[in-house]
Amino acid sequence: MIDAIKKYGGYLLLIPIGLFLVIFVAPLFLLALLWKKVVGFWLNFRFRLKHNFPDKEILFIYSNSPIWLEYIEESLLDKLQHNAVFLNWSERSKWNSSQLEVKVFRHWADDKEFNPMAIVFEENLKVRTIRFYKAFKNRNHGDERLLKLKQKELLSYVN
Repeated sequence: MIDAIKKYGGYLLLIPIGLFLVIFVAPLFLLALLWKKVVGFWLNFRFRLKHNFPDKEILFIYSNSPIWLEYIEESLLDKLQHNAVFLNWSERSKWNSSQLEVKVFRHWADDKEFNPMAIVFEENLKVRTIRFYKAFKNRNHGDERLLKLKQKELLSYVN
């Protein structure tokens, strides 16, 4: 037995550490995931209520970037105006963090490729994000296919 402890002593310490992680940390992780779902459901419900779903079923986020502003103004804003609520990332210093639309954006945007993007509230209580960042990067390199696909996907939700 003593030889086993000498031989595997370092590994034996991993057993209580592993048990601690399984017993205490895993439930906290699951609780955090559950909390994110509950908050998402609550924000989804409040957005629909505030904006008379299905009248306004899209939160569209964009900025004044020269890469996409002209395209968005000419090809999307007019088509979305009756179905969307807009947030301009370039004006985020004026945003009120308690504003529902800002909370919705922060909940579903994540850290990458959140501008421009659309957060679409579907009829079955699902929320879909349509991210345009890569599409505009491709467009900058002469390939508009992804942008056209994203635009078509977004406009399929417009009445």
